[in-house]
Amino acid sequence: MTRIDQEVNINIEMKKKPLFSVNQIIFYLSVLILIMAVVPLFIISRYNFMSADDYSYIQPSIAAWRANHSIFEVLKDQFVYAYHYYFDWQGTFSMEWLGSSIMVMIAEDHYYIGTFLTLGGLVVSELILFMLIGIKALGGDVYNTGIVSCLLIVFQILMVPYPVESFYWLCGSLLYTMGFNMTVLLYALMFHYLQHSYRNTGTPFKPGARITFLQIGIIILSILISFGNFISAIFGFASFICLVFAVWVRNLHGRVIVTLDAAVYSAFFIINVLAPGNRSRMDATGVEKNSIILSLLKSFGASGKYIISNLYPTVIILILLMIPFIIGIVKNKAMNGKKTFRYPVIFTLITYCLYTSQFVPTMYSLGILGAGRVINIYRLSLYILLFANVIYWTGWVLRKIYEKKPSLSAEHIRIKKRFLLPGLVMGGAAFLVAAYFYGGVTLTSVSAIKSLRSGQAAQYEAEYLERLKVLNDDSVTDVTFDAFSSPPYLLFFEDIKYDAGEWQNVHMARFYNKNSVVLRRPE
Repeated sequence: MTRIDQEVNINIEMKKKPLFSVNQIIFYLSVLILIMAVVPLFIISRYNFMSADDYSYIQPSIAAWRANHSIFEVLKDQFVYAYHYYFDWQGTFSMEWLGSSIMVMIAEDHYYIGTFLTLGGLVVSELILFMLIGIKALGGDVYNTGIVSCLLIVFQILMVPYPVESFYWLCGSLLYTMGFNMTVLLYALMFHYLQHSYRNTGTPFKPGARITFLQIGIIILSILISFGNFISAIFGFASFICLVFAVWVRNLHGRVIVTLDAAVYSAFFIINVLAPGNRSRMDATGVEKNSIILSLLKSFGASGKYIISNLYPTVIILILLMIPFIIGIVKNKAMNGKKTFRYPVIFTLITYCLYTSQFVPTMYSLGILGAGRVINIYRLSLYILLFANVIYWTGWVLRKIYEKKPSLSAEHIRIKKRFLLPGLVMGGAAFLVAAYFYGGVTLTSVSAIKSLRSGQAAQYEAEYLERLKVLNDDSVTDVTFDAFSSPPYLLFFEDIKYDAGEWQNVHMARFYNKNSVVLRRPE
């Protein structure tokens, strides 16, 4: 064959090979969908502002911040605030301190930054964890792992049951959503550390700079989470128990360090549980606490009921759409002859118990699921653990297929590309129809676009700014406001009341140095 013929053949082969594979195209579309989902939520955050508990949270340090904008002074003053909070109302010491400190610095002029910390933190932390597990632990490629990760995160964001308490009302979101984000990030750091330990099993321990920084991050996050909101704290505590058991059974190189990490986490978690303010909080609710055993039993029932009630058709359709890509992630690990994906029933039981642990604090103290910001955490973690189970069971099925037919290799497990895109298009259409019936305008991104396009968000901001003029007018001491005409679903948490003695009114009046602040009664 002449050189010219060879060049012709090479050109023909290059023409036959597409620039992008089907999976690559779907991956880039998934990234685009994720961007399109979060951008409207960030945009609408600029129309947001303080309400309810926000005023009391930043009151102790706001004067110092206005005077010199000293971060150190804010952290010091809010530490004192959180210290008294630990004794007088509820534990959650670390997140009360960190969350309220952040609020002091952004609440008056840059309230929208809180959405970037909560929503942006959710996206970034989950992407890091999902990509690490999918690629490093399960052996998947960037494209299959990225598709599943991006679309799962989009689904979580769209289906948040109380989005204002998750991303926009900072008093709740910085305490709970940011605590959830930190928990996800802690898992990512622990995974990275364990992966390093697994690679170096049987070799002398050499603590390098990477391991040192990883451990510093793990300890800091452990303290913040274990001493923060109880939902994330108890989930992390239960996870550490399982992790310590696993690393000792597997005889991993870093098992002693992991055990020490768990001890640090447990120590601060116990201090959190023993906070005197917890009793004060329960007494204030007027509800008699349940026993530990009864709380556990109620939690198992409540979590099971919650899982069943939240398995919407949209969830089922999304899982079916993701199966081809999940197969692409796990097929190499499931069919390499090693003992992987062996105990799906045990995996499901463990993840169910971990999930149930989140329900224990509110079942113990209140006997109910909890506030919207707590229920948001239930929903976010539910979809993560649900997909984790789908991935594990898919790997188990592929492993069983391989055991029956050892000649089969991962290369033989292929999804026909010519059927993939049409199937995804039809499945995507079914998903959109289901989302319309089971979410509609309450889907976060849809609601944001609706409020922005209609001018509802701008009107809400204009009415707030009119209020702000009066509140900053020193000549006015007793203030009466009209109710907001059309507050956006995403941004509106709670307004002041008709009675000046209500706590919401008292906090706002105290913040702006007014004698009273009330809402005008409708005629």
